[in-house]
Amino acid sequence: MVKTQVRARPTAATPAPIDLLSSEHHFTAADLGLPTHAVFRCFAELPENAVAVGSDYGLVILNGDRFEPFPLPQGARREMRDIQDLAWDGTWLHVVSAKNAYRWNLANELHTQAFPKDGKGGFEEMRCVLAGPKGMIEAWRTRWVLQGQSRPSKDILCMATDNDRVFFGSRNGQLGILGDEVLHDFGQPIRHMAWAHDRLWIAAAKAFWTLVPGSPPLQIEDREPFGLCTDPHGRLWRLHATGPGYSEHGEVPNPLDVEINRPWSIGVNKTGLWIGQRGGLTRWLWDLKSHVG
Repeated sequence: MVKTQVRARPTAATPAPIDLLSSEHHFTAADLGLPTHAVFRCFAELPENAVAVGSDYGLVILNGDRFEPFPLPQGARREMRDIQDLAWDGTWLHVVSAKNAYRWNLANELHTQAFPKDGKGGFEEMRCVLAGPKGMIEAWRTRWVLQGQSRPSKDILCMATDNDRVFFGSRNGQLGILGDEVLHDFGQPIRHMAWAHDRLWIAAAKAFWTLVPGSPPLQIEDREPFGLCTDPHGRLWRLHATGPGYSEHGEVPNPLDVEINRPWSIGVNKTGLWIGQRGGLTRWLWDLKSHVG
């Protein structure tokens, strides 16, 4: 375990022009057949430029301006529609709700997995999923599962991969490598992570951090991002209450000069940048004329 290093707060970056993004489109929750107060909180890139978007009232599949709802079982209760996380493994869309998990082949085959009892009067809960280098990984409250093999863990909240190792962040603040060592203990929940520019980016302990494995974590901003992701060109994107920003070469993310109403989450696919909001969803297409788009 390594000691934290806190770097002096960098000079605020000048907002970047939107040279990476072109047309903007806003979808309200009602446009997508969901309650007006739905919160859009997670994304998964799908084939043929589609994207799955999960909310606390269900899941929709978007392709261009067209959408279709996820085929939830008839009569699904509210907690079974409360989507926590998503991942695509090349064949199946894996969906985690507050009550159970689903696996869908984007056609006519849907499998539902109820959460098992925990032996203490409650239920074991799946926290998140990740398509890792050796297959789909399920992180539960007390364990993680890969290729049918279960190993103990302590309430993993998020994962990220460099296509070799899988990093995890837990509710108690532990940052580590699955099946290997604990790298650092932040002492507070690690809520978001992403791998980009040969390093790990971490939202934890009311701050924004970066870590090169083998070195101490460095604090680069004194506020915790709402979300982190990596685009198809390897750039890091992060979301604050004031909007999104990106890192082109591993520098402190440069904010975009855009206004986002009630942002909640961030995602990308081959066609563009997505911002989940309370009550809606905003998409920008990549600017194909830009030399970096």
